Amino acid sequence: MFEGDIMFTEEQEAVISSKHNRIVCLACAGSGKTTVLIERVNRLISEGISHNHILILTFTNAAAHEMKQRYCVKYGSRCIPMFCTFHSFCYQLILNDANIRKYLKYSSIPQIADESNIKQLETTAKLQTNCKLSKAKLTGQTPLKPNEKFIYNVYAHKLDILYHQHNLITFDMLLESISKLFLQDHPLIQKYKSQYQHILVDEFQDTSYDQWDFVKSFTDADIFVCGDIAQNIYSFRGTTSKIIKQLVSNDSWLTLKLSTNFRSTNQICEFANNIFKNSDIAIDMHGICTGDPVKRDTMEYIPYMQMIDTNKLNDIVELLSNLKGTSAILCRTNKEVESIYDYLADLGISLSSTTAYKDYCKLLKAVYNNDYLAEWLSSLLPIDLYENYLRLCTLSTDKSKLELLYNMNISKEIYRYLELVIQIRKIMKNTEDTNTLKFQNLLRLLEIPVEMYESLIVDNTISAKDVIDVCIRYIESLDISTLYVGTVHSVKGLEFDNVFVIGAYGPTWDIDKDDNRNLFYVACTRAKDVLYVYRGVS
Repeated sequence: MFEGDIMFTEEQEAVISSKHNRIVCLACAGSGKTTVLIERVNRLISEGISHNHILILTFTNAAAHEMKQRYCVKYGSRCIPMFCTFHSFCYQLILNDANIRKYLKYSSIPQIADESNIKQLETTAKLQTNCKLSKAKLTGQTPLKPNEKFIYNVYAHKLDILYHQHNLITFDMLLESISKLFLQDHPLIQKYKSQYQHILVDEFQDTSYDQWDFVKSFTDADIFVCGDIAQNIYSFRGTTSKIIKQLVSNDSWLTLKLSTNFRSTNQICEFANNIFKNSDIAIDMHGICTGDPVKRDTMEYIPYMQMIDTNKLNDIVELLSNLKGTSAILCRTNKEVESIYDYLADLGISLSSTTAYKDYCKLLKAVYNNDYLAEWLSSLLPIDLYENYLRLCTLSTDKSKLELLYNMNISKEIYRYLELVIQIRKIMKNTEDTNTLKFQNLLRLLEIPVEMYESLIVDNTISAKDVIDVCIRYIESLDISTLYVGTVHSVKGLEFDNVFVIGAYGPTWDIDKDDNRNLFYVACTRAKDVLYVYRGVS
């Protein structure tokens, strides 16, 4: 089948065109599942299904945004179905439906609680209830003893009251409260259950039981889920691959597969397949082009310090000089990332990292939130400088908090961030510019090519803060063009021409454990042409 310039395989065509009302699609890495999902959505609309009756759920704002953008580029922006995360869908219901807010005992639209809000309210609840239970027991990581359940219930009740008093809600509370309404088939949500006739879930291997209960509550809707069991790397967040296994063994569900990897060479695919050679959970994928064999080497690993042999890093630098395209060095831990990043940066190599992108997003969030700015500064400044900064803030009445930092012995990096915050605030406060122009000026300031986002329509009626939010979403979903150094978790969904995997089989990356094995698989399948694996030794 051809669609524009794309020729779909038989497997892809089956996924796009199947009219079964319960489908689980097992899609290997690099199989073009996002393209296929978008085509399936378009097929539904072309057959007369209203875009208002289609709900596409995924797990990150970046992924939802990417799918929406790709759909708009190909099929226009007039009739766009709902692309969103589980949490953003729930929040939209609270945002737009006063009756739901009233039922949940919110007199106005609640704000999403950030980490500092959550920590403060939890501390207050513990103090006011004299609760001595550990954090592990309060968060459900450790089971409660029978005599502890009453204490926990008192604490939980008090915490709930505090959230409502401060008009705050967490992401977990969002999903839990809205899911409960759907599961109870409450009259308040009947119109929403009848509205969405087709539910499509991407990255289904990352689904939690609460999220799956929510999806199942749409009993009359056609349900399509797509995922790769081998790429389940978020079990620490409560996600589980057991659900997708149950569906595969359920006769009422049709199982379809996407087993062609269009990203990686066949040699890389074979190497990745061998990671699960004795397992029945992964898809046996194959590539469409040949390349060089996977290179393997050893890299000395120093326990606790989490440093690596610089001689090996020099070898990687030499290899990179002869490789074409994008490259990534992937590690298991953030400390390993920091060690490698610092060493390569000192050599003058152009780098991007997880930290760099996170800092840009933090900077943008600080533009409209002085409390967030202060919290961020506390993580950047040495404790003595931060305490001095707070003292000056208390004493000063005529200077801004940012100005107070200029005469302090701060690093060039922090100074640059502060300068950027001030410049961004000036852009946003300029009343003569439209928000579209503000958006473009902001991208230029951050050295992000404006032409990358020509497909984005920025409505002049939106607020300047909305412009900031758009920029944050884009930065979170940016493709990486320089040498990237980061954790495997940070590159989920990305691809590079060349990948160097550091420390596999070592003390921090024991691939005999399920989660680590999945991480190793994800790391290897980010590579298109060249894959080097450096074994870690203690």
